[in-house]
Amino acid sequence: MYTLAIATQKGGTGKTTTAAALAAELTKAGYNLLVVDADPQGNLSRTMLQDQAENTLYDVLQNRVPAVSATYKARYGHIIAPGDGLKGKDPITDPEPAYALKRALEGQKRAYDICIIDCPPNLGQLTVAALTAADGVIVPARPERYSIDGLRELERTCHAIRQSTNKRLQLLGVIITQYQQQVVLQQGIVSALGVQARALRTKVYQPPVRFTATVGKWQYEGVTRCTAQQDYAELTAQILADMKLK
Repeated sequence: MYTLAIATQKGGTGKTTTAAALAAELTKAGYNLLVVDADPQGNLSRTMLQDQAENTLYDVLQNRVPAVSATYKARYGHIIAPGDGLKGKDPITDPEPAYALKRALEGQKRAYDICIIDCPPNLGQLTVAALTAADGVIVPARPERYSIDGLRELERTCHAIRQSTNKRLQLLGVIITQYQQQVVLQQGIVSALGVQARALRTKVYQPPVRFTATVGKWQYEGVTRCTAQQDYAELTAQILADMKLK
């Protein structure tokens, strides 16, 4: 099972939309998929899981139930929902919290081809645990100046993770979200992000995901001709190639 984390320390970047879109495209491509909603806001679970989950990721991380008991059928593959307990300051009580999610998912490896982890919009305990469990990480970024600084910070975090808890972690690349080509400033920032990504030995995936007014309807109703969906379909093929699945 290849584990892909979707991570950024900033909210409003399209992180959860990216996780949902990749899940949809990977399922469409025939992959057996597990999604872990590690974002305490739970927006991905509300999009993908129609019934309330009796057991959650919080229960798993508290060693109350195994991960398989918190896994539910979803719109795309299966999902583990976060649970209200994740909203606490330090929701992982394991003596080695960085390894808690990795250990929890060990029993799921043979059941799925790919696991997507939707991380919280910060670089706290849950994100560290997700990056420790991950093989690769994708960074969604809006075309704004702060994204360049954010990419540097996330790469520093990935470097620290590689030096401590997960030497195999690879920063696969950046996905530009909410892109409006007619905005000249955004074009310059996308170019600058590409320069920064190359300096960090990663890349900006192409094409950028175009801004669309129908994205909300697409998320909740599965509209398939949305421009953002078309962009994510192209990106998913590239990400699959970078995963190098066996």
